[in-house]
Formats: sequence, structure tokens, C-alpha cells
Amino acid sequence: MKHALFLSLFAGAACLLSAAENNWTPDWKTGAEKGLKSIFNVRGKGSSELKDGVITLKADAASPLFIIDYKMKLNAGTDNTLNFEVKGSGKYLCYVEFKDEAGKLHGRLTGTRTAKADWQKVSNKFDYPYNSKGIYFVVMAMKGSDISVRNISITGKKQTRPEDVLTEGNAPEISLAIAKDAKVLPAALQFKGTAACIDGAIELKSDTADFQRIRKELALVPGGSYRFAYEVKGTGRYGAYVEYRDEKGVIRTVNGVFKPASGVWKAETYAFVVPAKASDGALVLAVSKGKVQFRNLALGGQTLASMAGKGTPSGLLKKGKNNLPEKFEKGGAGNVLYTGDSIALLAPAGKTCILIRKNLPLESGKKYTLKFQTCGLAGNYACYIEYRNASGSLSSINGRYLKAPAVWKDVKLAFTMPEGGKVPYIVLAGQNDSKVLFRNVTIEGMKE
Repeated sequence: MKHALFLSLFAGAACLLSAAENNWTPDWKTGAEKGLKSIFNVRGKGSSELKDGVITLKADAASPLFIIDYKMKLNAGTDNTLNFEVKGSGKYLCYVEFKDEAGKLHGRLTGTRTAKADWQKVSNKFDYPYNSKGIYFVVMAMKGSDISVRNISITGKKQTRPEDVLTEGNAPEISLAIAKDAKVLPAALQFKGTAACIDGAIELKSDTADFQRIRKELALVPGGSYRFAYEVKGTGRYGAYVEYRDEKGVIRTVNGVFKPASGVWKAETYAFVVPAKASDGALVLAVSKGKVQFRNLALGGQTLASMAGKGTPSGLLKKGKNNLPEKFEKGGAGNVLYTGDSIALLAPAGKTCILIRKNLPLESGKKYTLKFQTCGLAGNYACYIEYRNASGSLSSINGRYLKAPAVWKDVKLAFTMPEGGKVPYIVLAGQNDSKVLFRNVTIEGMKE
């Protein structure tokens, strides 16, 4: 089909669009129409009519008859629902078409349906991707068909762009900001305990081996992925940790290690995932036998963008054409995106997103070491070598899918390329609603 979407179907149509959604319903005035040709392009052979809010198309036996609305406007980057009622005899189509950013034509809802004698309500979903344009609507009666259509509407909601996923977390930010001129802990932070504030830093003192503590209760999201960062300096020993109760009521700590403070500011950061059945979360700052200051405290949900480093991709993931690593191809479903020094593999639920580089220069019988780092917010990951064995069947090295770790994991795998192994390639994969990062992928011993 080379015709298309309908959006402002008729003269006098009321079309309310915001940047985030589509909400359109045509407003037809009985008797005001001047014929379909004053509103649409009418093509094919047969008779057409617009009356009392009903479009009727009667196609000749030898030719389809259809109307096209080129004038409608629809927000791109939306997931939409087309609703209408139809009755008649024979086959028909109601569909949309648009062009992508490269000018290629795409159709949605282009399947042929059969009308029935009584009015039927029809509801069909379609997407209008970001960077698309020129959308239009078509109603078509196939050869020899007689159909009527009424009560047409379109509603749509903003899509989540692949790029948006990089900055989406599964836990909220928790405010820990302290004003430079604050003298005591702000009441809004709801810390329990006493501490001074100096130039935006929290200062704790203890003259004994007993720890002086302040504690802030946290509404941690079960299953949420968090990142806690702060700067610290002083004397004595200190702790900065998160605690919660597990499903058995036992108090558990994250980073519950007490360290000696130094006289210069030192940045600390760590990531953690809250168990699914955790409760009673809290942030604790503590000091013994000394005076310690904490500043620039930040506790918030992790995102793929925040988990990635600020450098540039290296090793086998060096950026090439089409926003993919050099010599790699994309396969499966979902999206592959660079962020910082990493590459993200975003697979839909129940699907797998893969990056593959074929024809690796690996020699039979030689030893190699596959190295990479990975972390993620959801789903499973894999990074493996695959090849054809002597019998021509596919075999893999390290071909297991594992749960994406919440913090960066270093993986190192020594292997020997089997004798008779042919056309080896490397696969990076994210699976099952994955939000997975890879970086620093190398194969030691491989000569490019």
C-alpha cells in the first residue's frame, strides 16, 4: 500500500495535540460537506459519499476505491490507537502510512479485513516512531465491496525513546543537599542525632572509641538499584553506610566497613541493589576517636548513563559506523546505544538483543583470553565466542546467560581455540527486558 494515515480526516475536524500525546476526534457537521473530494483525494472507481458523519465507499467490481487524507498532523514518537466503526459487505482496509527520517515509506495496519452487515467496533494499535514525518490516512474498499465507516478517532501516548532508557532508573533520588550557610542539620533531611554543619559539610565528633552516629530513615524501593556518593576527610575512624531489614527482620548493611579518615578530601562511591523484600532502610554516618566531615552526599537511583564511565569506548567496542562498534553487526530485537565509555544492549521482554563480530582472526590450537566488564539494571547478559566445529555444527565458549550485576563485574576467560574450529565470532547479548552495559572488551592474543 502506498497511501496512508488519517488524522484530520474531515473539514472542521477538532484535533487536540500536545507534545506528549495525540487525541483526535473528527467533528462532522451534517449537511455541511461538499463531497468527499473537497476533503480527501478519492482514487479508484466507484461511488463515494459523506453523509451524517458516515463515509460510504462502493467500489466497482474491477477496481478498489479509496480515500486519502494528506492534511492531518500527528505527533511522532507516539504509540497510538485507531478506533472506528464499520459495516457493509466485502473487504476493506483502514491504515496509515508515513516516511522515516531517510524518506522510506512505512505502513501500519495494512491487513485486509471483511466487513459485516451490522456495525462493528474496531480498535487497532500502531506506532508513529520518532523522527518520522508525512503521516496520512487511507480508507479503502476492495474490488466489489460496499463499506461504511463512522466514529473515527485516534489517541496516542508518548513513546519511550531508546535514548531515554539510558537515564531511567528504578529508584528515586533522595535529597541530601546542605546549604553552605547551614549551622546544624536541616530539619528537612530528618536525620536523627546531632551534628554541626560547616560550609555545606556535616561534621561529627567523638572523643571515645564509641561511635557517634546520625541516622536518616530511607524509603528504599525493594529491588531498586542505588548509588551512594560522598566526600570525606578528618581524623579517627568513620563509617558511611546504608542498612535495612531483610525478609527475616535481620538488619543488614551495605558498605558497613569503618575506615581511617585522612586529612584531605577523598571521594567515595558505591552501588547496591535493595533486596525484593527489604524494609526499614536507613543511611548512617558515624565517627569514633576523632572529627570527620562529610560533604556532597548524593543517594539516588542508578541509571545506565550514571553507571557508565565518562571516557570513550575502547578495545573491540571502539565506535565505528552507524553507531555500532567497528566490524560489528546488530541482531535480534531491541536497541544498541553508546553511553560514556560503554555500550548498552536493550532487549524487550522475552527477546534478545545481540552484537556480533564475525570472522575473528583466531587460530586453531592457540590460547587466548577474553576480558570484559559488565553491569546492568535488569535482565540477563552473555559474552561468548562461537564457531563451527569440525563437523560443521555450532559450538560456543562461555555461552551462558547470567543475571546482570548491579555493580561493574570483571570477567576473564582463558580458552584455547579448538582444532578444526572455523569462522569464529564474538557475541555480546542482552536478554529478557535487559538494560545491560559492556565495556573494555578485549581478546588477548588475537592479532588484528
